[in-house]
This record gives sequence, structure tokens and C-alpha cells, in this order.
Amino acid sequence: MSASMTISQPRVERRDPLTLTLLLTVTLSLYGFYLVYQWAKELGQLTGKDRNSGTVLLLSVLTLGIAALVYEYMFASEAAALEQQRFPKQAPSSLPTWVLVLNCAGVLCSLTVVLLPLAIVFGVAGSVLVQMQFNRLLDDIVTADVYTAA
Repeated sequence: MSASMTISQPRVERRDPLTLTLLLTVTLSLYGFYLVYQWAKELGQLTGKDRNSGTVLLLSVLTLGIAALVYEYMFASEAAALEQQRFPKQAPSSLPTWVLVLNCAGVLCSLTVVLLPLAIVFGVAGSVLVQMQFNRLLDDIVTADVYTAA
């Protein structure tokens, strides 16, 4: 095999849930735009689907974050499906349902000024759950590579 034909491993970044929580909280969830952009790139690499992460970011910004919530749910569903493919005997993940519930609760709470802090908490919790799923997928890939190399 020539050097130009080498297969590269998908680049998925492991993010610490606590750091992610702090970044989302301090930036009032503006970091979420970057996060959705990165998730689109990473999930595209993992699934092999052609995904334009620039479009994901643009739509998220133009819709003031509503599209980002939709994409977050879609990415949670795809990540859960990937895990189900890798481990078919496991019970199906309830991650997409939790992300949907947290995001809907966050949107509803954001409609009133009094509940706005709670809206941020719900939004951050949904994003952290999705990132934790990505971290699990990354751990599975690294573990599979170790066993394959041995």
C-alpha cells in the first residue's frame, strides 16, 4: 500500500464533561455553536456520511440556536445508533429522548425571564449528555483498535 493510500483513523475529540459544563455556562451557551460544528465534523468522520459542518453552523447561528437544538437531537440519535450497532445486545439508549426532553424544557423555560437560568441548566445538561456519548464512542474505538493491534 502506498503512502497516499493510508487510511486515517477518524479524529474525534474527547471533551471533559466538567470543562464543557463550565464553557457552556460561562459563555451562556454560545460555545454550543462551536460544539455543534465540531460534532457535525466528528460524526461525519465516524459514520462516513458527507456532512457539511459549515452549513450546520450557519443554520444554527441564523436560527438563533434553534437549529443547533435540532442538530443536537439528531447527533444524539446517530451516536446512540452507532453504539447500538457496535453492541447489539445492549438495551437501546434513551439518550435521544433525554436530549429532546431537556432541550424542550430549556426552550419553554427560556420564554420567561424568571426561568432563564433553569433554561441554561437544561441546555447544558443536554449538551453534556451528548458529549458523554461521544466520549463513550471514542473509548470504544480506542479499545477496538487496541484489541485489533494485539
